[in-house]
Amino acid sequence: MTKVIAKDFSTELARIAARYEATPRQLEKASARALKKTFRHLADRVSREVARRSGVGMKVMRHRIRSKVLNSGSGASLWMGLEPIELNELGSVRQSKAGVKVKGFSFDGGFYQSVFTDEPKAYVRTTRARALGIPLVHFSKQKKRLSNQHDPGRFPVNLLGVNVEEDAVSVIERFLPGLGAVFQKRLSEELNFALKS
Repeated sequence: MTKVIAKDFSTELARIAARYEATPRQLEKASARALKKTFRHLADRVSREVARRSGVGMKVMRHRIRSKVLNSGSGASLWMGLEPIELNELGSVRQSKAGVKVKGFSFDGGFYQSVFTDEPKAYVRTTRARALGIPLVHFSKQKKRLSNQHDPGRFPVNLLGVNVEEDAVSVIERFLPGLGAVFQKRLSEELNFALKS
């Protein structure tokens, strides 16, 4: 699952532009730079907060966030991948008698083996997960990863992963209301720079 946030700052742009005597070209460049900086700020804050809340590394979260300035120059969008994060992406998985461990996450009943692909991954048997109360994380790409050599019904296993969707959505919703003020500040800085040079 993904979350796309599109935000239009045309009212903030008009409010700030009225205070400066800038040419349309200077205003366009300044707003594009301010939008990039604003959404880079949002992406950094969101990835940092989600990484802190979920226990997932910052590096993993940064690869799941992309921002893009819209053609109008008064808006931008932020894309965030909310698919669960496989344990393999978090670091080296260690197998123990009880299950698997990686970076502070431990799953009893899990195992580290190559089942559907050539590379080993962390799995748990579906019935065992239900018996132990491990929430099953559903990956939309899981069916695409199946090899033609295996019958998917023969191996009732699920990939182990960390779900970040709830944390990410709550963090994004918390930062969105203050985004207009951040844009106004960045736009003022960019227009001051454009008019001085």
